[in-house]
Amino acid sequence: AGQSMALVGPSGAGKSTVAQLSLRFWDPAAGGIKLMGTDLRSLDPEELRRQIALVSQETWLFNDTLKANILMANPEVDETSLNEAIERASLTEFVRGLPDGLETQVGERGVRLSGGQRQRIAIAIPAIAAAVFFLICKREKIKLFSDSSMVNNDSS
Repeated sequence: AGQSMALVGPSGAGKSTVAQLSLRFWDPAAGGIKLMGTDLRSLDPEELRRQIALVSQETWLFNDTLKANILMANPEVDETSLNEAIERASLTEFVRGLPDGLETQVGERGVRLSGGQRQRIAIAIPAIAAAVFFLICKREKIKLFSDSSMVNNDSS
């Protein structure tokens, strides 16, 4: 836990294919994929997916509060862990600026938020579950910063 990876490249470069293979939604037709020396095919796909989360360009949020969407991965998490996930996803200032803070309704699929805000919320979800996660996006849509700020996507 605590490690992250961004898979960045132009459309068609294979980012989604790598994610699908890594999460065992697909198995390779030839060769293999190893995680820390272990062939992924020897791992239980459900257990693997509990440990690795995917944050894609297309985010899916529920018509609920910001807090409820972030806590989706782990509803029992404490306030400290929630705040750490928010900080890690570069949401702290955004949340402070909302009149209702974490109780702000995001709308169906997050329609009340910008693309960058939805992406950051999608990053906070696996961060709260302490999962290793993949962030997939086009090269021109992302700026990578230190691990503590993870992503700053002001262009969306």
